[in-house]
Formats: sequence, structure tokens, C-alpha cells
Amino acid sequence: MKQTTAAGDARALAAEAVREGFEIIVAAGGDGTVNEVLNGIGDAPDGFERARLGVLPLGTVNVFARELRMPLTVDAAWQALRGGRETQIDLPRVAYSEKGAPAQRYFAQLAGAGLDAQAIELVNWPLKKKIGPLAYVVSGLNALLRPASKITMTSGQDTARANWS
Repeated sequence: MKQTTAAGDARALAAEAVREGFEIIVAAGGDGTVNEVLNGIGDAPDGFERARLGVLPLGTVNVFARELRMPLTVDAAWQALRGGRETQIDLPRVAYSEKGAPAQRYFAQLAGAGLDAQAIELVNWPLKKKIGPLAYVVSGLNALLRPASKITMTSGQDTARANWS
């Protein structure tokens, strides 16, 4: 077991685990941790062919685990992992530019841009620890008060620009 200490750690640790030959990489945390581990598996050469993602739902909401109807208690989730139940999912990937360099991300649930992405970015983590899921409501309201984001999306030869408000 390896513990994370900062954002991005789970991604690096998962990629390292795949390179070391582990066949099941367990994300013990919430949806953000699941996303990082998933992307770490994808960062390793042939990662999705070599390893499986296991989820131990320890987050605030655990949307991914709920969508897959996984047990939400630690003991029941651990037993499900040990039992080897496997569910295949579609795994979209988005390629983008980050600080001028090409980047990519996989996402198992959803990808957001605009208001929903800004609301997640604005979550106050100490507040989340105090009031749980209601912190997302607070951050959503804060996102509504900010200026609209400018989004440019390119798909093939078509480019779309949008302002959300």
C-alpha cells in the first residue's frame, strides 16, 4: 500500500505499480483518486491491457462506485474486490494542450468544461471535510458569481467557441 500526499501522487504511483507488474491497482479514495489512478494506469505502456482498476470507495460522494452499484462500506467493497467481480466500461480520452505541451486524460464518468468544472475546482477542501457534499453546492454558487469561461473545442477540422453563463 502506498499513500498519497499531494494531488497527482496517485497517478504517478499507479503508473509505477503497473510498470512493476501489479495486475490490480486499487484506488482507495473518492472520485478524484479513482480518476488519478485510472490515468496512471493509462500512462504506463499497455497499462489497460496489463492491469485492472479496483475501487475502495472512501470519498465524500463516490459517484463512480454508486454508478457501478458497488458496495459502499469498506468491508463489503473489500470483499467485492477480493471476489474478483469485474465490470467493463467505456473509457473516453481527451487530448489537449497544457502550458503549450500535449497532454491527455482518460475519464470513467464524465468530463466537464465551464460551470461544472469550475465548481469542482473551487471546492474548499477544509469546508468539504466539515460539511461533506454540501461543499459542492457552495462551490457551485461561487462559480455562478464568477465571469464566464471562454472555451474553444476542436474536433477534426471543426472548431467551436462558447461562453457559458
